[in-house]
Amino acid sequence: MPFVSRRARTAYEAVAEVEQAVDEYVTAMRTRGEDPPTPLTERNYSGTIVVRTSPVLHARLAIEAIEQRVSMNQWIVQKLADRQLGSSLRPFGFDQLAGGPAIGTWSDLVAPILRRHMPT
Repeated sequence: MPFVSRRARTAYEAVAEVEQAVDEYVTAMRTRGEDPPTPLTERNYSGTIVVRTSPVLHARLAIEAIEQRVSMNQWIVQKLADRQLGSSLRPFGFDQLAGGPAIGTWSDLVAPILRRHMPT
């Protein structure tokens, strides 16, 4: 639900605002007869990802895989698994709220809110 947006002065106020926004959105969905989305952390994934890239990068990855004596799939999986967060891939600024739980991603923040709305 990346379109849910609120402003606040502190991290705690921001979390409270997002919780309220998600609650309001889920209530509106239910009013329209829609089910809220399953949190990303609770979805089942197939393990298949289709990636489009340039011919140059494709060739480079193929050569690297051959040099490593593994399939290109194994090579790409290894490269993705070893990926470290760089300057363009950073967690949100509310990773650790003072005195509160660690929150690493948007999904970590929203998933518990959505779970409250899931049928038990």
